[in-house]
Amino acid sequence: MDKQKAYKEKVNAEIDEYSAKLAALKTKLKSEATDVKVNAMERIDELEQMLSHVKEKLTDMGDVAEGSWEAIKDRLEDTRKDASASIKKLFTDHDKSNKEK
Repeated sequence: MDKQKAYKEKVNAEIDEYSAKLAALKTKLKSEATDVKVNAMERIDELEQMLSHVKEKLTDMGDVAEGSWEAIKDRLEDTRKDASASIKKLFTDHDKSNKEK
């Protein structure tokens, strides 16, 4: 398997995992207090847009030349890392707010 294909599969799997986690959190938030719910839902919407953007860029990569692919991958990797960190922070913040109740 070439590097591009392996990378795309890895990132797509990660996007699917994060999407599932965000969907589960949305369901859980339905029973939360309104202020907590609104804030978390806004953050989830932003994160879903970010994941969608990563997925679009991944699709747009197609079969570009190796040199071009590496440059695109580097930019995509920055966005992917930002999304990952933001999702982890959302869950940490949500868990923390639930413990404070």
